[in-house]
Amino acid sequence: MHPAESAGHAAKGDRVLTQVVVGDGLVRLQAESGVQTLVTGDRSVIGVTGLWVAGALAVLAAGCAVPQGAGKGTLLRVAEPTTGRPYWLYLPQQYPAEKSHTGTGRRWPLVVTLHGMKPFDSYRAQVDEWQQQADAYGFVVCSPSLDTSHLFMEQPLRKVHSYVERDERAILAVMDHVFRTTDADPQQVLITSWSSGGYLAHYMLNRHPHRFTCLAVRQSNFSEAILDPRFADLYARTPIAIFFGQNDFAICREESTRAVQWYRERGFSVTAYSVEGLGHERTPQTAANYFARVCQVQAEDKTLAQRALARIRAQPVAIAQ
Repeated sequence: MHPAESAGHAAKGDRVLTQVVVGDGLVRLQAESGVQTLVTGDRSVIGVTGLWVAGALAVLAAGCAVPQGAGKGTLLRVAEPTTGRPYWLYLPQQYPAEKSHTGTGRRWPLVVTLHGMKPFDSYRAQVDEWQQQADAYGFVVCSPSLDTSHLFMEQPLRKVHSYVERDERAILAVMDHVFRTTDADPQQVLITSWSSGGYLAHYMLNRHPHRFTCLAVRQSNFSEAILDPRFADLYARTPIAIFFGQNDFAICREESTRAVQWYRERGFSVTAYSVEGLGHERTPQTAANYFARVCQVQAEDKTLAQRALARIRAQPVAIAQ
């Protein structure tokens, strides 16, 4: 493991975490009191307080802040075994302590969230912003590391580059690994994104429509140039939601509007909302609530779900025909 990756396992605030390898590529983060263990290569540095590490990381790490608080479930860093691609996995508070398959029959909807442009966003930031929503609705969340969403990517994205194809293979492999190692439901899969992760979210649904239940992107980019319109009929009944901020970056507003037009021109039913007063900010609650309605999932923690939704006001987007 690269030391830079290990540093991402530091605690939030004074929450102190210890890293433990548990098998099948899983790295479990569990709360303990008073001790911080960071693994750097084959060495461990012990005895650093969570507050100090969090402060150091805040100085060292560039990126957009994650205002959402930590959840109460289990956070794991996983290496997908066939591609070696790392991803973060979050199991909600209600998820059994052991991998179940115990005959209860419960399957957990899966959120696949694609991060924005590094270094302003990361796969860790994505899983962090989704933790409370996962607890509120009972979602398993996975967030793969992406090569496409990077400062040096083509922007706007107009071609299916090799890094797009690598990410395509890795995302599918990560999903398959999650289904093998958890009770996530392959019949209830939301693909979502923030910022430039939208390019891949739209692309993945276009190329693999049978793998996803619905799409809900947040403040995300879009490029029709990398989509194949011949496949549109294969998933024209798939629910689509597009959320963006009233005061978002111009490129995100413009490309979100184009996305709405592209889907509606091909017969899709699209839910499109502009969030009042919002800039380029993180709003996983918009996608989480939409996914719950599509899958007819009742909130496990209604207070938590309603509190998050109460912080935003969304207006339907009117697109001239």
